[in-house]
Amino acid sequence: MFSALSTRSQSLKESTPSASGVLSIAPTNAGECRMGFHIKDYYPIENDYYHHQTCFWCYSFTPPHRKKYDLNITKDRVVLSDGKPRLDMKFVVENESYHFDLQEEEGWGHIVSSMADILEAIKLEDCCREAIRCCEQNLKHDSPVSIKYMNGTTEESVCPATWDGWTCFPDTKGGDVVTFKCPPYAYKGRPECT
Repeated sequence: MFSALSTRSQSLKESTPSASGVLSIAPTNAGECRMGFHIKDYYPIENDYYHHQTCFWCYSFTPPHRKKYDLNITKDRVVLSDGKPRLDMKFVVENESYHFDLQEEEGWGHIVSSMADILEAIKLEDCCREAIRCCEQNLKHDSPVSIKYMNGTTEESVCPATWDGWTCFPDTKGGDVVTFKCPPYAYKGRPECT
């Protein structure tokens, strides 16, 4: 398991490029969690990949009027233990690259500085923490619907548990509708209605 308070035993910077120029990263944790939106893919949790990428999407979905300025985003290609090439989204400040990592003080300080005010920075942090919480929840609790589907003991279709960039959706039977209130970090300022 991982948590927002975990530390990485191997950072992505410690990885070495392969002959193709793609970084190859050895696993430090097992498991993966699903990212929705247009990605619709499972992100490995090893080396905090899920954490970094979902936090990037929280930042990316933040409207421009809630930022003082946009960070300079870069994309690296990495291959994790599942062998699948992926993009590793980072940002650059003064020739130094950073992950969207709540635990990396210097990098997170740059992110906070880019936000319109401290309230917007807190809301971004809340979004990043909710993405982590969603993954932890889904790794701990395989739903009966999901278990039956994965074991092939049901013909029912299943929409897998997903973080969509704003909200955590549980495993849901196909055809069922799931609704949620928008989280506080979806609003400029504080939401007026509850």
